[in-house]
Amino acid sequence: MNILPLLPDETIYSFLARLRVYSGSYNHRSASLLWFEQYGLSLDQKLATHLAHFSAQTNFPVELLLNEHTYYPLFSLAGNEPKKLKEVMLTGPSYRLGNYAKISQSGLKALSKDKYCLSCIEADKEKYGVAYWHLSHQFTGIQSCHIHNTLLVGTPPSSRVYSLPPQAISSSDVPASDLQRFFTTYVLEVNESAKCQKRNDLLLDKNNLNALIRQKGFMSNDSISMQYLLAAISNVTVRLFNNDVFTEHVVRNFIRKPYYACHPLKLILFRFALEQQPDIAAQEHLQLLKPTDKDKKREKQCLLLLQEGELNFTEIARRVRCSIGYVIKLAKQENIAYLKRTQFISADIEKRILMRLVKGDARDAIAREEQVSVSSVEKICGEHYQLSEWRQYLRALGKRDKYRIEMRSALKKHSFSTRAEIKAMYPACYMWLYKYDTQWLYLHLPPASYRSK
Repeated sequence: MNILPLLPDETIYSFLARLRVYSGSYNHRSASLLWFEQYGLSLDQKLATHLAHFSAQTNFPVELLLNEHTYYPLFSLAGNEPKKLKEVMLTGPSYRLGNYAKISQSGLKALSKDKYCLSCIEADKEKYGVAYWHLSHQFTGIQSCHIHNTLLVGTPPSSRVYSLPPQAISSSDVPASDLQRFFTTYVLEVNESAKCQKRNDLLLDKNNLNALIRQKGFMSNDSISMQYLLAAISNVTVRLFNNDVFTEHVVRNFIRKPYYACHPLKLILFRFALEQQPDIAAQEHLQLLKPTDKDKKREKQCLLLLQEGELNFTEIARRVRCSIGYVIKLAKQENIAYLKRTQFISADIEKRILMRLVKGDARDAIAREEQVSVSSVEKICGEHYQLSEWRQYLRALGKRDKYRIEMRSALKKHSFSTRAEIKAMYPACYMWLYKYDTQWLYLHLPPASYRSK
């Protein structure tokens, strides 16, 4: 059942909106039930779900829908599970789309609007008789039309009520800036290339990326000037969006992890911002990458503390006023042996940890001797039924024995003291036993004295 063609660069959402207009009888809930087998389906302009049923109803090939009428190529490029993303887009459920597409990680929610171009509306009405939503306008961060080089107009998205853009125009176009035009063209080129290239070949090949960072002057002797790299990238993002979407954590992950999963906007914007920099952009700052007298003094102090082997990395970093990563890097460079934390907990290690937890050993002591983190020990403790309650009971027994010994010693030392005097001299011991071991306490305390008036 195919009553309308898909127009060039049209979104699936727009196609459904045109069907409602032309039929005159569908409401949005009935339309989604007929075409997607889902009542009241929420449709995103960039990504649509239940496309397998939609393809069967309309006879449009699935690959055509995915590659030409959604941003599946871009989102599969940025995610680490493209097969699962494709599966969700074909059969649902819709609530999993956000996880696999990393939609919530763009950092620019304010720009996630339904957008249209005033000139495109007039051109579409003249050619097709109706204005429709263009896919090339909808990607988060795109603010200009690649055909007319004008700013797009944004409206709040209405994903469940399928409606067309305004058909009557009362305002005039506003020219887009050069940077906005360049970014729009860049995104659409990457989307086209993503249909036939892998992510690593296209944007994040590590050698290629390091070469680009070095070419732009942000790397010297395998050390990246993160401060100036972040400043340069932030300058581009602020000029584009009046907002910064990058943190140092994200940038380091791009450089170190070839398959770091994120929103495609960040992936593309990072490379775009780098390519906008002139070659050797930070040339005037390269001398700052060379070791200064202060750096040499810090390195010498750090090495002395490492060679002594008495302090852990956290304490060394605190004393030298540097990061723990710097201390580890220096230890590796100088071949100084250090205790490495276990990365994976085997069944044997878990068994040993569990036995010590049952015995009541302290968590930090277990973690230190088994070379794992305290949180890993706590996780094992939490996974076993009532183990925490058992450890609390053991601690209470230990405290009871401790206070009993203290009270016996006190009563022996002050054999002629009254109960009130014992309580005043040993308040913590007395009150704990009074609260949790009353019977034993009253059995060993001196008889109560009653003073008559």
